[in-house]
Amino acid sequence: MTVLAGNNSYRRLRDRGYPVESLVLTDAGPVFVEGPVEREELEKLSFSDGLDIFRPPKKQKEALKKLAGDEDGMIFIARKESMVVGYATFHNPDFPWWQKTGVKELIELGGLEIDPRWRNSGVASGLLQALFDNDEYPYWEYKIVMNVQTVHCWDLRRIGLSEWKYRELMRKLLEKYGFSVQPTDDPEIKDHWANMLMARVGKNVEKGSYARFLNSCFVKERRL
Repeated sequence: MTVLAGNNSYRRLRDRGYPVESLVLTDAGPVFVEGPVEREELEKLSFSDGLDIFRPPKKQKEALKKLAGDEDGMIFIARKESMVVGYATFHNPDFPWWQKTGVKELIELGGLEIDPRWRNSGVASGLLQALFDNDEYPYWEYKIVMNVQTVHCWDLRRIGLSEWKYRELMRKLLEKYGFSVQPTDDPEIKDHWANMLMARVGKNVEKGSYARFLNSCFVKERRL
């Protein structure tokens, strides 16, 4: 899998930073990675019928369009021509407590979904590499990106892995791009032994913000 950076004409400043536009040469052919994608751009694209982990593809497209129109929403996609075969979503944290941390740099990687027919071809890695291992897109180096991995969001049936093996698959994938497992006693995460909290701390994040994030991972600290 190879990621080729976008041309100079695409390196323009948007509200949330420089856009990502990369060609990913996967085992299944070239895929274009881009974002943040605007609502109007999503409307023009079709969604693969395999993107149905969270809801049916048509409803998922509508949900992503809505998120793209939100002030805090960002959508990055992987597409084969005009067909979306994968995406990553970012927004303010969903979980109740994380919305109250006061850590301004905190953002959540909420969803990462790849069409089953494109899995194991390098699409997920290409998408994450274009975002987090890209000197032309420094936005994330000023952010703490949290990601909550929960069993009920995993496609265990189609991928054919046990809970433990799927957990390890996701852990290793995200660790490759700077994430690490974070200790927490958050009851919604601790509800199942395989759930986990992961985070990526940008190199330009203030130490005080990182310390507040670490403290907020524990219920006792939240009450102080």
